[in-house]
Amino acid sequence: MFFASSLILGSLGAGLVFGLARLAAGESPADLLRLLAAPLLAGWLLQAGALFAHLRYLARRGAEAEVSKVQMLTVYGKTYSARWASLAALAAGSALLGLWAPDGAWGLIAWGVLSLFAVGHETVGRMLFYVLVTPTTLPGAF
Repeated sequence: MFFASSLILGSLGAGLVFGLARLAAGESPADLLRLLAAPLLAGWLLQAGALFAHLRYLARRGAEAEVSKVQMLTVYGKTYSARWASLAALAAGSALLGLWAPDGAWGLIAWGVLSLFAVGHETVGRMLFYVLVTPTTLPGAF
């Protein structure tokens, strides 16, 4: 999961920094953004696979893992569903920018919007992680 986040946030950050540099040099950042869309999309696909494997692991493991799974699907169910929906939308947006990135500032603006949504998605994912980890060493743990 963390490797996927590195691919995602690294690609987006590099695209913004080097895209701005190319734009300032009078060049179009479109080629760069199309190139960086590949590791970005790989990160989204890796994250989807990790989320699916995690859900399957929780179902098989039982005990404390079952508590986390139940909380994830009930108490935080809407947030978890929104995370999957945003993952699909961000992967589709990344694929679209990989196939067709507008020339000039418009491409960088699209990349920036995608970056903002991705940071929100990653933040929610981290929040879910921290609230769903069931402590097993604390007094009163499940």
